[in-house]
Amino acid sequence: MARVIVKLSGTLRKKFEHYDSAKGLDVEIQDGASIADIVAHLGIPESKIGFVSANGCIVKAGSVVEDGTVIKVFQPIFGG
Repeated sequence: MARVIVKLSGTLRKKFEHYDSAKGLDVEIQDGASIADIVAHLGIPESKIGFVSANGCIVKAGSVVEDGTVIKVFQPIFGG
């Protein structure tokens, strides 16, 4: 088992009643879990995600994360 910190942007935070934006969510994951696995575990629909970073680098859904990784999930950005 491994632990990661997941930080959520914008309205994604509303899904978690006691979300602390400074601390994020401390999530226990299986070794070898991917970004997609973590997002699914949290129940965040893929359509609500613009992009994801792990330790400051933009990553793909299939990227595997390690213990201690800080993941930031950003909602899609719209504008004109």
